[in-house]
Amino acid sequence: IMKDGRVAGVKATTKDGKVYTIDAKAVVLATGGFGANQDMLVKYQPKLKGYATTNQPGATGDGIILAEHAGAALVDMKQIQAHPTAAPDGTLISESVRGDGGILINAEGKRFVNELANRKVRADAIMVEQANGKKCFAICNEPNVQPLKKQRPGFLEKMLERKIVEKYDSLEALAKAADIKADALKAQVEEFNKVVKAKADPVWSRYINNDQVPLVEGPWYVCELQPKVHHCMGGLVTDDNCEVLDVRSDKPIGHLFAAGEATGGVHGAVRLGSVAILDCLVFGRLAGQKVAAIK
Repeated sequence: IMKDGRVAGVKATTKDGKVYTIDAKAVVLATGGFGANQDMLVKYQPKLKGYATTNQPGATGDGIILAEHAGAALVDMKQIQAHPTAAPDGTLISESVRGDGGILINAEGKRFVNELANRKVRADAIMVEQANGKKCFAICNEPNVQPLKKQRPGFLEKMLERKIVEKYDSLEALAKAADIKADALKAQVEEFNKVVKAKADPVWSRYINNDQVPLVEGPWYVCELQPKVHHCMGGLVTDDNCEVLDVRSDKPIGHLFAAGEATGGVHGAVRLGSVAILDCLVFGRLAGQKVAAIK
């Protein structure tokens, strides 16, 4: 609702058609991103057509669309992060295993990306493999999953119980079950073990953790990977006071504020792990303070 050039409230309609008019001295949009809005995702990033999301069902970009009607400016809308380590059913898998010693391989039995690269790099690499008809997997062995077992007791067992992660006594059995080229996989593991011992990865430039041990002893664990839409870096343009800016004048739209994933320009092309929480807390609090100060 606009009044005298500023936002003065909102109108909301329920599923059964009842309309609510809510008058307010200001409006703060903290409605999240649009990861659960397939049409909106495809509008800004066509390659994400058909990709599921890790987001809750209400992440449909309604706040962004609402602000657009008031003339709000948008930024970085094409920058949408997919989470690389998700299972085909959408379950997120711990990323700690790849850091502790696991590798990412395709159905040809080859590594195809630096396992410690940021999420965008890894997710994009998996999507390229899948576009070429190749499945992708995370593989690790017993010694290298020990840190995960200590950090998150029962997690791996739960993944095994749900058949998201499979366990095999030998690398050959794993390759056969997952339909991965066995000889190529064995050769790739041997090559990676040389990387671990030398602490240098000339092909993919992966950092080798000092605690990492070669992939030699079983049992072996494998999980198929299917990226899922995870975070929208783009959104409403705001200033240092969390005020939403007008697309025409680049000046604040009176009494319209926004914080969190509904905004853009904070993270750039890649959201670092957990930083969105800080984004929400810092700018959500600031927006609240600014609104409370309005007389």
